[in-house]
Amino acid sequence: AEFLLGRYDVVVAQVVADMNRDWEFYKGRNRPTFLVAHAAAINIGELGRASDFEDFSRKDEDGSPSLLVESYLEAMGHVVGNVAEVVRSLSVKELVFFPFGMGAFVRHVGRSDPRFDSQLEMQWLRRQLARQLVQVIARGVDPTVTVHFCLSFADGEPSWNADAFLRALLQEDVKEFALRSIVHEEGDCLDLAQELAGRRGNRQNDVLMLNGANRHLLGNHWFQGGAKMAIDENLHRRCWRMARTSYCVNNYGKSLEETVRCLRGSVHVIGENPAVPAPRSHS
Repeated sequence: AEFLLGRYDVVVAQVVADMNRDWEFYKGRNRPTFLVAHAAAINIGELGRASDFEDFSRKDEDGSPSLLVESYLEAMGHVVGNVAEVVRSLSVKELVFFPFGMGAFVRHVGRSDPRFDSQLEMQWLRRQLARQLVQVIARGVDPTVTVHFCLSFADGEPSWNADAFLRALLQEDVKEFALRSIVHEEGDCLDLAQELAGRRGNRQNDVLMLNGANRHLLGNHWFQGGAKMAIDENLHRRCWRMARTSYCVNNYGKSLEETVRCLRGSVHVIGENPAVPAPRSHS
C-alpha cells in the first residue's frame, strides 16, 4: 500500500510535448502524439530514501550491510525487460532511452555499502548496470526497432554514465544491436521523442520514450519548486497531457489496476519475460 507502482509495473500513456529542451513552447497545434512508458528503477542509493536497498542487501559477519549486486542487476533487467515487452506488444518502432536508474537512485549507495564510497567501485557498478540494460534491450526488442540513447558528456555523473553505456554498446555480444542504435550526444528525451513522432506523422504507437518514474507518485512533485534537474518532474512540467494523466492516476485513491480501468485504460499482465530471468525473490 506504500507504493502506487509495483516494482516491475509499467504505465503507458499517449502524450504530446508542449515545451522543447529550451523550455520554449512549440509552435503549431497539430503535433503528433507519442507514447511515454513510466517505469521505476530499483532505488538503492537515493539520499535518505533508498527504499529498495534492504531488499537487495545482506548483513556481513560484522553486521555491516552489503549490496547483492547480482540480484540488483537482475531486478533492473526485469524492469527494463518489461519495457521491452511493451515495445513488442505495441509494435513500437523507435525507443528513446537514457541512463535509467543511474542518477539519484544509485548515487549515494556508498552511504549504505561502504564499498561504493570508492569512485572506482561506483564506476564498476555503473558499467555492470549499463551492460545489463543494453543486453536486455538487445534481446527484448524486435530487430526492426531503433533504440535512441540520450547521453550527456558533462563533467561528473553524466559523463560517468555515458562511459558505462558506450562501453556496453561496444561489447561483442550486442554488436548487431549497437549498429542499429543511435547515440545522441546531449540528447533531450522529450524533444527527441517529439521530433521522431513528427517524422513518422500520425502513427501513434511508433515512438515510445522511457521515463524514470517514482513509485509513490507519477511525476513525483512536479507541481512544487524542487527537483529542478530531475527527469521525472521536468518531463511533466513540459508536457501538460503527461501531468494530467499522472494526476488522475495518482489521486483516485484506488489500486493502480482499478484506477487505470476507471480511466478507461487497459491492464495487461506480462508473463514470463524471455529477455531476462525473473529475480529470485524480489517480486
